[in-house]
Amino acid sequence: MFGFGDPDKKVVRGFYWEDYQPGEQVAVIQSRTGKAITLPLVDGKGADAVELYPELEAELARTPRTEDAEREMIVRDERTGKAYGIDYMQKLHKRIRTKAGLPKDLRFTSFRHGGLTELGDSGEVDIRAVSGHTEIKTTKIYDKANREKALRIARARREHIERVLNGEKFGAE
Repeated sequence: MFGFGDPDKKVVRGFYWEDYQPGEQVAVIQSRTGKAITLPLVDGKGADAVELYPELEAELARTPRTEDAEREMIVRDERTGKAYGIDYMQKLHKRIRTKAGLPKDLRFTSFRHGGLTELGDSGEVDIRAVSGHTEIKTTKIYDKANREKALRIARARREHIERVLNGEKFGAE
């Protein structure tokens, strides 16, 4: 939910209160493309609804808003009430990383990379709807080979072989 202020007002990025609809959706403006990506917060309606980001929604419910919160970033520097400056965010990230015992080479952008890699690990091939990338080939860097994927592929192969052995037909008939 972080975004950085841009003194020149040339780069707009981040999450804004006006783009958040509790229990429905939130939009993020990607810094590289300037593209607004809408992320659904719930799947379904009524009793069948499944909250997709319950921890995020709980945190947002606790986050204070100012009187004029319309074009205000959701996460702000608690010292100033304004968007984080890049220098301070880097210092804050270092402090958090050190206290958490995380590797020194972990960058703030590593969190985005990690989240997108999780999507690749989940089996999703096209993650552009949430990554903001325009080319699917760019998203391939998040699709890592691992044991879980190898097992999923082997199971799919085994299921296919069993269907063939059982005489099931495939394709147009």
